Amino acid sequence: MTDSATIVGAGSERFKLRLSAILWFLLFLGFLLGLPVLIEASPWILLGVVVLALLLAFPIAWLVRRCFSGQRRQHWRTSYFKAAVATLFTLSALLAAPLYYLALQTALRPLTVPQATLSNGTKTVIFPGMMHVGSEGFYKSVIYDLEKALSDGYVIYY
Repeated sequence: MTDSATIVGAGSERFKLRLSAILWFLLFLGFLLGLPVLIEASPWILLGVVVLALLLAFPIAWLVRRCFSGQRRQHWRTSYFKAAVATLFTLSALLAAPLYYLALQTALRPLTVPQATLSNGTKTVIFPGMMHVGSEGFYKSVIYDLEKALSDGYVIYY
């Protein structure tokens, strides 16, 4: 016969294990998303992040071992390794997050540029605004405007 407290304790441990697995997966996914950004910026930045994670892992491992009694049962090296990997994953994701945020904003809200119109009464010249770096939506709107101008009888000079 099993004790009900044992069953509840085992269920709680399974829940913690599942939650831990999900958290590690999300941290690893953030690291994978941040890795191309860090490598493209400079391999030295990635090395700096690794060194920073190794340094920050000491106080983080100490704090985690101090707060959670289950961590005290593990060897210190295991706690330190987990803290170092989690810190590396977190720092990588945090450093790449602004770039991904800006890319998302550019995709969701493409830039618009003003048009300058000059006319002498008989002829009209329209200078569409342009930029060198823009989102796909911006350039599609430029193509749409040019095609509309052609269908309205305008002559286009590049």
